[in-house]
Amino acid sequence: VKESKVKKSKVKESKEDGVPPTPDAPQDNCMLIFELYNRICRSYPRITQYSEARKKAVKASLKKYNLKDFERLFKKAESSDFLKGKIKCDWRATFDWLIKDTNMAKVLDGNYDNRSENLPEQEHSYNLEDLKAFVNDFGGEYE
Repeated sequence: VKESKVKKSKVKESKEDGVPPTPDAPQDNCMLIFELYNRICRSYPRITQYSEARKKAVKASLKKYNLKDFERLFKKAESSDFLKGKIKCDWRATFDWLIKDTNMAKVLDGNYDNRSENLPEQEHSYNLEDLKAFVNDFGGEYE
Protein backbone atom coordinates (compact mmCIF):
# COMPACT_ATOMS: atom_id res chain seq x y z
CA VAL A 1 0.00 0.00 0.00
CA LYS A 2 1.37 3.34 -1.05
CA GLU A 3 1.11 6.23 1.35
CA SER A 4 0.36 9.59 -0.15
CA LYS A 5 2.66 12.36 0.87
CA VAL A 6 0.85 15.55 1.68
CA LYS A 7 2.87 18.69 1.23
CA LYS A 8 2.42 20.95 4.22
CA SER A 9 2.10 24.63 3.49
CA LYS A 10 4.37 27.07 5.22
CA VAL A 11 2.66 29.64 7.41
CA LYS A 12 3.41 33.08 8.78
CA GLU A 13 2.17 33.76 12.27
CA SER A 14 1.19 37.20 13.42
CA LYS A 15 2.48 37.92 16.89
CA GLU A 16 0.84 41.33 17.10
CA ASP A 17 -2.89 40.84 16.89
CA GLY A 18 -3.62 37.13 17.01
CA VAL A 19 -4.52 36.96 13.31
CA PRO A 20 -4.57 33.37 12.11
CA PRO A 21 -1.55 32.31 10.08
CA THR A 22 -1.64 32.98 6.35
CA PRO A 23 -0.89 30.01 4.09
CA ASP A 24 2.18 30.57 1.95
CA ALA A 25 0.68 32.37 -1.05
CA PRO A 26 -1.86 30.07 -2.67
CA GLN A 27 -3.79 31.38 -5.66
CA ASP A 28 -6.81 32.09 -3.43
CA ASN A 29 -4.86 34.57 -1.32
CA CYS A 30 -3.68 36.47 -4.39
CA MET A 31 -7.26 36.92 -5.53
CA LEU A 32 -8.26 37.86 -2.00
CA ILE A 33 -5.60 40.60 -1.93
CA PHE A 34 -6.72 41.90 -5.34
CA GLU A 35 -10.36 42.00 -4.19
CA LEU A 36 -9.43 43.61 -0.87
CA TYR A 37 -7.62 46.36 -2.78
CA ASN A 38 -10.55 46.91 -5.16
CA ARG A 39 -13.02 47.15 -2.26
CA ILE A 40 -10.97 49.48 -0.04
CA CYS A 41 -9.04 51.62 -2.51
CA ARG A 42 -11.99 53.17 -4.34
CA SER A 43 -10.00 56.31 -5.22
CA TYR A 44 -7.50 54.27 -7.22
CA PRO A 45 -7.91 52.47 -10.54
CA ARG A 46 -9.41 49.01 -10.08
CA ILE A 47 -7.25 45.98 -10.71
CA THR A 48 -8.57 44.19 -13.78
CA GLN A 49 -5.42 42.39 -14.92
CA TYR A 50 -4.20 39.58 -12.71
CA SER A 51 -0.82 39.11 -14.34
CA GLU A 52 1.72 36.53 -13.25
CA ALA A 53 4.07 39.36 -12.24
CA ARG A 54 1.41 40.77 -9.88
CA LYS A 55 0.65 37.35 -8.46
CA LYS A 56 4.36 36.76 -7.89
CA ALA A 57 4.69 40.14 -6.10
CA VAL A 58 1.69 39.37 -3.88
CA LYS A 59 3.07 35.93 -3.05
CA ALA A 60 6.39 37.49 -2.05
CA SER A 61 4.61 40.02 0.17
CA LEU A 62 2.55 37.29 1.82
CA LYS A 63 5.78 35.76 3.10
CA LYS A 64 6.31 38.83 5.31
CA TYR A 65 2.82 40.25 5.81
CA ASN A 66 -0.57 38.78 6.69
CA LEU A 67 -4.04 39.66 5.42
CA LYS A 68 -4.62 42.16 8.24
CA ASP A 69 -1.45 43.99 7.18
CA PHE A 70 -2.77 44.26 3.62
CA GLU A 71 -6.10 45.55 4.90
CA ARG A 72 -4.28 48.20 6.97
CA LEU A 73 -2.08 49.07 3.99
CA PHE A 74 -5.04 49.65 1.71
CA LYS A 75 -6.97 51.66 4.32
CA LYS A 76 -3.94 53.89 4.89
CA ALA A 77 -3.48 54.33 1.13
CA GLU A 78 -7.14 55.23 0.68
CA SER A 79 -6.96 57.88 3.39
CA SER A 80 -3.63 59.40 2.28
CA ASP A 81 -3.96 62.58 0.24
CA PHE A 82 -0.34 62.27 -0.88
CA LEU A 83 -0.67 58.70 -2.16
CA LYS A 84 -3.88 59.60 -4.01
CA GLY A 85 -2.08 62.40 -5.83
CA LYS A 86 -3.91 65.28 -4.18
CA ILE A 87 -0.68 66.92 -3.04
CA LYS A 88 1.60 66.11 -5.97
CA CYS A 89 -0.69 66.06 -8.99
CA ASP A 90 1.62 64.35 -11.49
CA TRP A 91 1.99 61.16 -9.43
CA ARG A 92 -0.12 58.77 -7.41
CA ALA A 93 0.46 55.37 -5.91
CA THR A 94 -0.60 52.22 -7.73
CA PHE A 95 -1.31 48.72 -6.51
CA ASP A 96 2.09 47.59 -7.78
CA TRP A 97 3.83 50.45 -5.96
CA LEU A 98 1.96 49.76 -2.71
CA ILE A 99 2.92 46.10 -2.50
CA LYS A 100 6.64 46.62 -3.05
CA ASP A 101 8.29 45.66 0.22
CA THR A 102 10.01 48.99 0.93
CA ASN A 103 6.92 51.01 0.04
CA MET A 104 4.57 48.74 1.99
CA ALA A 105 6.72 49.13 5.11
CA LYS A 106 6.72 52.93 4.79
CA VAL A 107 2.95 53.10 4.30
CA LEU A 108 2.33 50.79 7.27
CA ASP A 109 4.74 52.87 9.38
CA GLY A 110 2.57 55.92 8.71
CA ASN A 111 5.05 57.86 6.57
CA TYR A 112 2.28 58.89 4.17
CA ASP A 113 -0.47 59.59 6.70
CA ASN A 114 -2.09 63.00 6.40
CA ARG A 115 -0.59 65.54 8.76
CA SER A 116 -2.93 67.58 10.88
CA GLU A 117 -2.87 71.30 10.17
CA ASN A 118 -3.60 71.98 13.83
CA LEU A 119 -0.60 70.28 15.39
CA PRO A 120 0.02 71.47 18.94
CA GLU A 121 3.03 73.70 19.37
CA GLN A 122 6.02 71.68 20.55
CA GLU A 123 7.15 72.30 24.09
CA HIS A 124 10.81 73.14 24.49
CA SER A 125 12.97 71.09 26.81
CA TYR A 126 15.34 74.03 27.28
CA ASN A 127 15.25 77.54 28.66
CA LEU A 128 15.38 80.05 25.79
CA GLU A 129 17.37 82.60 27.84
CA ASP A 130 20.01 79.94 28.66
CA LEU A 131 20.25 79.06 24.97
CA LYS A 132 20.73 82.72 24.01
CA ALA A 133 23.50 83.07 26.62
CA PHE A 134 25.16 79.89 25.35
CA VAL A 135 25.19 81.19 21.76
CA ASN A 136 26.51 84.59 22.86
CA ASP A 137 29.31 82.94 24.90
CA PHE A 138 30.67 81.41 21.69
CA GLY A 139 30.86 84.70 19.85
CA GLY A 140 27.53 84.43 18.11
CA GLU A 141 24.85 87.00 18.48
CA TYR A 142 21.41 85.86 19.36
CA GLU A 143 18.86 88.55 20.04
